[in-house]
Amino acid sequence: MTTTIEQHIRDLSRRLAIQPQPVGDEQYVRVSERATSAPSVVGVRSPDTDPFTGWIVVATSETPAQARFLVYSVRELLAEHPAWQLGLQLPVGWAFRFVGNTLLDCVSETGETHDVRISVDRA
Repeated sequence: MTTTIEQHIRDLSRRLAIQPQPVGDEQYVRVSERATSAPSVVGVRSPDTDPFTGWIVVATSETPAQARFLVYSVRELLAEHPAWQLGLQLPVGWAFRFVGNTLLDCVSETGETHDVRISVDRA
């Protein structure tokens, strides 16, 4: 039996004791050009400014200052990287790190790192 993204979101929310703050399909995410094909990425969420989510996603091999950003709708981004939906549910001030389709860890707004290691099946 395959675990759905929704089940992963419930599990992650329970483990981190957070309320998910989902993004809308028609909102936009800033993603570095390298992150679109990198094996490992980091995302950090600032407050949303409509129509943009507060999320920026970069490859772990770069810093936001070095990055050349592209803009994707959430719908477009999740079509290419469906596992990232799990991280994009985190509240403002949080960060995530993915390697492939595995959410390795999350960092809270207070800087506490949570090792989660949740692998998401690619549908």
